Amino acid sequence: MSRPAREDSATRRARCAATLLGLGLAGCAEQADIGAGCDLVYGDLVISEVMPNPDDPCDQFIDQQSCTHPSVDCSWSETSATCSGDDTGREWFEIYNASAAPRRLDRAVIWRLSEVPAGSSCRTQLVDGAPWCAADHTLRGIGTLPPRAYFVLGDGVVGVAPVDYSYGDNQENENFGGLTNTSGGIRITCRGAEIDTMVWGASGGAPEPEEGRSVALDGGLVPDALLNDQGELWCAGNEGYDSIGNRGTPGAVNNLCGRGACDDGGTSRSVVAPQVGELVISEVFANPAGADAGLEWLEVRVTAAAPVDLNGLTVRTVSSGGTTRRYTIDSLSCLSVAPGSYALIGASADPLTNGGVTVAAVAEGLTLYDGGTLALERGRAVIDEAQFPAASAEGTSTSLSPRFLSASGNDDPTNFCPATTSGLFAGTGTPGTANDVCPGDCWDGPTLRPALRPAAGELVITEVYARPSSPENGRDWLELYVAGAQAVELNGLEIVNTTSTTRRWTLASDNCLSVAPGSFVLLGGSGVAAEGVTPAVVFGAVDSMLNGSAATLALRVDGATIDEMAYPAATTSTSWQLRPEILTAAGNDESGNWCLATAAGNGFTGGLGSPGAANGVCP
Repeated sequence: MSRPAREDSATRRARCAATLLGLGLAGCAEQADIGAGCDLVYGDLVISEVMPNPDDPCDQFIDQQSCTHPSVDCSWSETSATCSGDDTGREWFEIYNASAAPRRLDRAVIWRLSEVPAGSSCRTQLVDGAPWCAADHTLRGIGTLPPRAYFVLGDGVVGVAPVDYSYGDNQENENFGGLTNTSGGIRITCRGAEIDTMVWGASGGAPEPEEGRSVALDGGLVPDALLNDQGELWCAGNEGYDSIGNRGTPGAVNNLCGRGACDDGGTSRSVVAPQVGELVISEVFANPAGADAGLEWLEVRVTAAAPVDLNGLTVRTVSSGGTTRRYTIDSLSCLSVAPGSYALIGASADPLTNGGVTVAAVAEGLTLYDGGTLALERGRAVIDEAQFPAASAEGTSTSLSPRFLSASGNDDPTNFCPATTSGLFAGTGTPGTANDVCPGDCWDGPTLRPALRPAAGELVITEVYARPSSPENGRDWLELYVAGAQAVELNGLEIVNTTSTTRRWTLASDNCLSVAPGSFVLLGGSGVAAEGVTPAVVFGAVDSMLNGSAATLALRVDGATIDEMAYPAATTSTSWQLRPEILTAAGNDESGNWCLATAAGNGFTGGLGSPGAANGVCP
């Protein structure tokens, strides 16, 4: 087949202008005839490494002799020295022939992509449906690339490592330009069809380049045009290749990242990535006591049916004001976590540094916002996202209620509560184990459910024993009557005792503290059982009630008042008791319905009173 005649630049410009005029457009840019030289289909070539932000040789400038790079302008004297330079001549990207046959590269087109500035009318290419500014260059005189071979294209000099082909001479007025340092991309096309595209520094793309380090696809993977779309499989190059100190592996197999492949006890294997919902954020330690550095962690519950790896996960933490930080888990070793386990992601793996916790993975530099949004990401996939409140106090973790242990349950910040368990590490929380039961929930046998909350008037204070004989030794108690028509539970019941000062006690238990209608319930201190009370029913340590002057007692649940009463200064070893015929929340408000006990009942040996049983008749 004969090759079409090639237009000169003037003819091409005239044709382009006529085309744009017919379409009502302006801004005709030069573009070389792509011809029909390349024989590529999608995926034949894979972009496997990019160096958008090389080190400036001026960073290495020490004296006159060291300033010799051709792209650097130097002046030097005995008293002063200056050096100026840019990235020109040191940018490059690497491609890999992923096919099983040699592939012709001539007249393939490479495109430099950059994000579209506001108000720009630049020439564009679509990436995932979004426009990017695009500049192109047509490859010429390049021949064929053998199968499974690497090739480096750059803006430097051919033959000067690492460049195999230079696009930097702007032949045919093709202004390919420099690669962007923050967010950019590269696309390869053949005869107008996409062969491969990769982007960096943008959502879902490879990470933003570090100065002097390439962005490289995990060397444990065979380069593939689908795999290189997954931003989590890319990492920074770490092997020096020039005298300046730039790091990467141009023209060779990339270094391992531990993102797509990892070392499992000396054997390399593919990373088993968790799928959406297979990790659930279950506990957050975002406000350690004192300095936070190295102490913060988050816990995930592994809900996958088989072990998964944490390699390549990114922790995203967003403040209540919308400020975002991201931290990625990097490890060459496989970070496998078992189904049903609780795994920690921490700022440090050293228990001497992190307060004594054992982490499954380290996200270097991890610093969590205290309250807000917390997410686990892998590339474009959000594995889990949680909304959690700020810690109740320094050194206390924020725990997801076991009743809401799911990827949807942690979306509601009210499903979290302060941890109460201590002793597992240098703080309060349950790292690596099941969380504490949140107030308002309780175990009914094998079932965790909301406690049956009493309504106003369903519990009535009927007797108060606030002044045992000395020493008191936790022998204070008060008695409640269950006035409702059905059983209620005392979990989370708060007792507030007030004079000029206030004392509070809250009944806490993982098990449901159920009380039957019509029963009398004793709430006492740790010494009540020694007083001969039968039965010795003590649901909470209500030690040392106020007794030197008139006081009030109130019962509250979640801030709502269930009952409240007042009692005068206590008499030693004698209870104040409500008349037995008056067993209502309104009746115990009247001081005339109370009297001092005159006899002991229900086996009580500590004085006068009838704890846990009907009161005696008032005189």
